[in-house]
Amino acid sequence: MKRSRALKFAVFAIFVSAFLSFAAPPAGAEEPVENISVLRQGGGAKLRTLGNIVSNMKDLKAQEESLTRLLNNTKVQDERDAVSEELKTVSGRISQLESDFTRIAAGVNPSDLSTDMKDATSYDWKSEIQDFLTPLFMEMKDFTARPRSIAKLRQEMAFYSKRRDIMTEAVSNLSLLAEQTADADLKTHLEKAVRDWQARKEAEENRVSYLEHQIESLESEKTSIFDSGRSIIKSFFKSRGRNLVLAALAFFVFFMLMRAGHRRISRHSPWHRQPERGPFVRMGDLAYHAVTLIGSVGAMLVVLYVSEDWVLLSLAVIFILGLAWTAKQGLSQFFEQFKILLNLGPVRENEKVIYNGIPWLVSSINLYSALRNPTLSGADIRLPISAMRGMVSRPFSPEEPWFPSNTGDWLMLSDGVFGRVALQSPESVVMALLGGAFKTYPTQDFLSLAPLNLSKGFRLVEVFGVDYRHQEIVTRKIPQIMKSRVEQAINDEGWGKFIVNIGVVFKTAGAYSLDFEVICDFSGDGAPYYRGFQRVLNTCFVETATEMGWNIPFNTLTLKT
Repeated sequence: MKRSRALKFAVFAIFVSAFLSFAAPPAGAEEPVENISVLRQGGGAKLRTLGNIVSNMKDLKAQEESLTRLLNNTKVQDERDAVSEELKTVSGRISQLESDFTRIAAGVNPSDLSTDMKDATSYDWKSEIQDFLTPLFMEMKDFTARPRSIAKLRQEMAFYSKRRDIMTEAVSNLSLLAEQTADADLKTHLEKAVRDWQARKEAEENRVSYLEHQIESLESEKTSIFDSGRSIIKSFFKSRGRNLVLAALAFFVFFMLMRAGHRRISRHSPWHRQPERGPFVRMGDLAYHAVTLIGSVGAMLVVLYVSEDWVLLSLAVIFILGLAWTAKQGLSQFFEQFKILLNLGPVRENEKVIYNGIPWLVSSINLYSALRNPTLSGADIRLPISAMRGMVSRPFSPEEPWFPSNTGDWLMLSDGVFGRVALQSPESVVMALLGGAFKTYPTQDFLSLAPLNLSKGFRLVEVFGVDYRHQEIVTRKIPQIMKSRVEQAINDEGWGKFIVNIGVVFKTAGAYSLDFEVICDFSGDGAPYYRGFQRVLNTCFVETATEMGWNIPFNTLTLKT
């Protein structure tokens, strides 16, 4: 017990230390001014920060005044536009510094002071979803940046190549006309057109050459699949893989600790040690399992949030929402399973249920329920709660059998097979036949053969007949002689200890013979000699009839079991 506690404490300590080691933001990361660390810093540091902001604002305001004077004195429109743009940038920086000053000094965000009730209460869920998914899409965009750039450059090069070919054709046609004409004015005009089109053609060729160079440069960065995969894996486990491992560790550590706590509660709680758990105990277990699952998922999300891995966090939330939506579709099924878990459904603990044609005892109902059959080997099976839907259990009597046989029993099957049960399991039954052979049946096929169990005791009934010429002695003498001879024959074989009862009675006067029944009851210990008893009875009747001079008609000797 002490070792178990020490192990759990060590696992928990490792988890906490790993969690705290990665909880801090990465080194060198830029912190925004409104970061909580700035807002909570000491008075001296805060005053220094505010002083720096005021100094920057003073410099920017002086620059703003200078630009304003320059704008007023400038008459050229292009220069006025440039100065106006720079003035707008400086004014924006001043506004940002004023907002930062208020945020740090007052400890509030000025943007939270909405002047419009509608703006203060409005909520743009589309914008929120877009902000939530932006890191994921940006990651996908960065991952496919190079192939997309190459595709875009190829498309652009095809466009400019087509333009270059058109301009080449135009230059060729204009040059041909300039050579053919004798008109000086026309020739001068055509030559000017050739120069213009030639310049445009060269510009397009330069553009195509530039694009080819860009494509070659990007393609030269290609690496082998092995190197690319190794680089991706290395990069993944350097940052995102670490976060994923920590998140998975948080999930499983929290889950295992909660499961260990539940096992301890179940072991020591007086309500759990009762033969039957009440509905309130079951509801408590369900609530505990729900808290375990929600807490495990929450621990995973907290690790991703603290690690600032918004891509994995987005994927995790999308996955969880997908699971929740899927669960919504099967709400009625979950309600049925909930009733079963509370032991209020059609299947209940400590009752008998039929599963795959075999009776089972419902040992316990939980997320994975336990079924037992005491007569089968390895017959403790676990079923998910979803598999319990559609089953119906019932109370049972202690005398009810759980299977037609036990291992070691001797059976006679309807297909004529006689042997001993060597193994019986939920999947198959193995019969050991006389002579050493084994025959295996699927359990369902075995049950369909209506096995006759001889190990609890059995009866052999043999019918024989004598000719009508012996009718004077059929009622007394023949039954007495046959009973004595049958008993003597069985004793001679050494099987007398298995005899429970032997009787010979007159059965009927048939069409061709006077028929008798030899009824022999044996104990179950004599089951291995079942075939031998059949042989002894037939041999005894023939020998006795021959010795006593009884005539045996044809087709009168039959055997029943």
